[in-house]
This record gives sequence, structure tokens and C-alpha cells, in this order.
Amino acid sequence: MAIAWQRRCRALRLRAGRTSGLNATEDRKSGLLWGIWRQFGYYYFFGLIAVSQIVFFLMVIGFSFQRHLMQFFIPGILPITLAAFMVWRDWKKGWRPEPVPRAGFWMLTALLLFAFWCGGYFLADAATTEERARYLTPGLETQVPLLTDFSLIYILVFPLFFLPFFALRSERALRRAALSNFLTLSLCTLTFFVFPVTFARPALPGHADELGAWILSLVHGADPAWNCLPSEHCAMALVAALALLQERRWLGTWALVTAIGIAFSTLCLKQHYLVDGVIGFVVALGMTLGARWQGWERLSLSTSQKKKFGGDGVSSSRSSDGLQDSSEG
Repeated sequence: MAIAWQRRCRALRLRAGRTSGLNATEDRKSGLLWGIWRQFGYYYFFGLIAVSQIVFFLMVIGFSFQRHLMQFFIPGILPITLAAFMVWRDWKKGWRPEPVPRAGFWMLTALLLFAFWCGGYFLADAATTEERARYLTPGLETQVPLLTDFSLIYILVFPLFFLPFFALRSERALRRAALSNFLTLSLCTLTFFVFPVTFARPALPGHADELGAWILSLVHGADPAWNCLPSEHCAMALVAALALLQERRWLGTWALVTAIGIAFSTLCLKQHYLVDGVIGFVVALGMTLGARWQGWERLSLSTSQKKKFGGDGVSSSRSSDGLQDSSEG
């Protein structure tokens, strides 16, 4: 009986070892695929912004681009090709994805935040009438002429919004980026409902086939003339740049310059008052600092410890405080 029992225990251990080995192999494959996808997404959004900036500078020095080809090359062919080549090059050089906790969760979070952005923006638009919208006294923005080429810079806020969720690696940085975006969007959307501000847009130029004028016509068709204060373009661009500055200084510095360019484009396209952009930057800075408040960190760590260990939360709260103190040290 004893020998039979030992054999049975040995067989069960071997079976458990095979199962854990298979699970570990599946986890490694899943982590590898998520890592490759994150790297591709990072190169895509980075390439999309960089290609758009290059095309913009070529337009500034006199080159002319028609929309028929560029509407496919700029958001699609060029950045996708660049991203695929860069991932292939990295792989050939021996690069392998670093494990990122809950990579899929943070990509989904970015999509949900973007949906929250669009939903709140257009819901506030639908709830606002022209009679409720207020005009502000024009300031220095009246001295800036209408420059349709800047529409290519104006729309870069959208890929810049997604970039941190593919570029950041640590759980803390990703959590702070998500919370900063949520707080900023919530405050901006609430302000749109309570205090809608509108801006008198000039007539669009007649040459709609030119790339900049065509993009601006799309913006005017989809974007209402109100929801101006604060500027979500300025706010969201700065939130993304500050998030990137936490871990990747050179990338964050480049993103900060891009955010300033986006803010300037809101004036060149006659989309905002100057005060809209200033308040947008203030909101972004305040919400980013608020997201770094240590109370949020302790609450998040305590919640994760409860989910992991269960219990009444006393011991998990103490362990989270210990983790926080050690991380700060």
C-alpha cells in the first residue's frame, strides 16, 4: 500500500509539473505577442507624428501636397511600413519584449479613455445651443492669421494621446497616465456643460484640395464651434507629454515640443481663444500633479493587495504602506 501510494503521488507531481510547464510556455508566448504588439504600436504612433511633422515643415518651406495621396500615405502606408521595419530590425538585433504587467489591460484602457473623450465632447455639443454658448473678448489671437497648414499639427493630439500607453513600461507610470487623462477629461467635459464658450470661425479658403485646407474642412465638419474653454487639444497633449517625461526623457521632451506646437496650431486655425489654451495647460498640469498624489498610490496598492491576498484589508493595507515607503525610499 505504501509503495502504491508513493507511486501515485509521484505521478501526480509529474502531471502537475507538465501542466505548470505548459502554462508557463503559454504565458511566455502571450507575453511575447503582447510585447511585439506594444512595440509595433509605439513605432506606429511615433512614426505617424514624426511623418506628419516632416510633411508640415515641407509645406512651410514651399512644397504643396494634394490630399488624394497623402490621406493614405500619412496615417497608413508610411507609419505602418516604418513600424513593421523597426520591429523587424529590433528582432534581428536580438531585441525581445520586456514583460509589461497587464499590457492588454492598458491598451484597452487607452481605447476606453478615448471613447470617454469623444463621448463626453459630443454629448456636451448636443446639449449646447447657440443661445447658451458665450463669446469671450478676443485678445492676442486676433493678430495671428489663418494658416491652414497647421491643421496637420492640430490633429496630432490624437496619436500623441495613445503614445504613452505603448511607450511607458512601469505599472505606476501607466496608472498615473490613465488617471491624469481621466481627471483632465472629466473636468473639461463638466466645464463644457456648465460654461459653454464659442469662437467665431472665419470662412474656409476655397482650395479644398490642398492638404491643410482639406483637413481643416474635416475638423469644421466634425467639431462644433463651441466646447472651447478649456482647450482639450492643449490639455490632452500636455498630459501625454508629462506622462512620457516620467520614464523616457528624450521622448517626453519631443512630445512636449509637439504639445506646444499643437497649442500654437489652435490659434493659427482660429479654433480657440488664447485663454482657452492657457487654461487647458493649467488643467493638464493640475490633474497630472493630482494623479501623482500619494493617496491614490496607497489606495491602488491596497486594492491590488486585497485582490491578491483577500482578507479584511488590514494586513494588506499595512503591506501596501510598506511597499509605498520602500518605493519612496
